Order: sequence, then C-alpha cells, then structure tokens
Amino acid sequence: SNASLDRTASGLSDTADKEGFIVVYPQGRHAGWNVTHPESDARFVAAVIDEVERTWHTDPGRVYLTGFSVGAAMTYRLAAELLGRFAAIAPIGGAWPGPDLPLPTTAVPLVALTGSKDSGVERNTAAALQQWRERFDCTPFDTGTRETADGTAGVSTSTCAGGTDLRWYSIEGLAHSWPQSAGELVWEFFDIYTTAYRARQVTPFTLEMSNPPWLASHELRPGWLR
Repeated sequence: SNASLDRTASGLSDTADKEGFIVVYPQGRHAGWNVTHPESDARFVAAVIDEVERTWHTDPGRVYLTGFSVGAAMTYRLAAELLGRFAAIAPIGGAWPGPDLPLPTTAVPLVALTGSKDSGVERNTAAALQQWRERFDCTPFDTGTRETADGTAGVSTSTCAGGTDLRWYSIEGLAHSWPQSAGELVWEFFDIYTTAYRARQVTPFTLEMSNPPWLASHELRPGWLR
C-alpha cells in the first residue's frame, strides 16, 4: 500500500482529529514493504517511532500499528520483529500469504478487518488467525454481527494468553479496499491497550550515525504527521 493513499482512504486522520492522537504514515521503499526480508524496514519503523517519541513526547506505551494489503502482512511481521513496541496491531485487507506466519513470542492484542468479497485475503486471514490462536492458546471464536459504516460485519472474538484479545471483522460486500469504518473500529480496539499491561521487550536498534540511511531514504519529516 501507499502512504499517501492510506492517508486519504483510511479515515484515520479524521479519527485522530476527533480523538486526539497522532497518526504517522511511513512509506516503504519502492512504494511498498519488504515483507519476506524486513530487517531494514523494521529498523526504519523503529527509528520513526523513536523520532516521534523524542519530537512530540508521545507515550511509548501507546504505540499502535496498522496497515492495508501488503502493509497488513508487514503489520503481522513487525509484531514479531519489534516485539514490545506496539500495544496492539490491526492488519486490514491483507494477511501473511504463506503457511508459516512469523509470530511474536508473546501475544499482542490484534484486530483484523477484511471484506467478504476479498476471498483470497479472507482465506489467508482465517489461516493466519488459526495459527495465532494455536500459538497463543486462544479460546474458540465467539461470533456475532455488528452494523458499521460499510454495512453488516461478522465479528469473531477470542481471548488469548495473558488476557489479550483477538477480534476479526469480516465486512459483507467489501472488496479489496480500506473500510470506511476502519478509523472507528481500529481506534475503538487500540484505545483499550497500553504496553504497561505486559513486560516491555523492545528489540534494540542503534542509530549509528546522525542521519541514518534508512531515515534519509524514507524522507522522515513532520509532514508525515496528521
């Protein structure tokens, strides 16, 4: 996914204006993310978080991650690569495409949003969340429905090890696009959690120079903030 398009389509900036939080829209190299070999992108995201915390004095216990399509796959990946940096995650319209999802070593609160007409993503999401539930000893899904700005959504909820929640919205009739309800549904879930509820295990990344190449190449600047 593309940072500019995400800013326009996600609705997160409007939600941030209403609820009073900062949204950052980082752009991966070559208009995308390297999901299979994420080391440099992981260092870049970690450096962005550090810079935002230093500059805007944000709460390090209330950092959240979401992404659409390939960004959703990267969201799963970074939950493992940057364990402890995110209080909760929200992969949207995408899932880890292979049979072996790289999982964090401890459960992270997770809310997934998909569309019923995005059949490949729905299948991959079902498989990914099954791996998640098995790895973190989650309860069987409780199912129901909810009316959203996009229409009716099937809602599956589960509780995993450590009391962390797993939630999946499957929105009827939605194809491969950001849901109109994403801002509302994602923030409603994120707002519950801080990393204070779990031991903080931050993967260290050292900035070896004053202008590290992953920051320069991604053009870190205040204009990313909304």
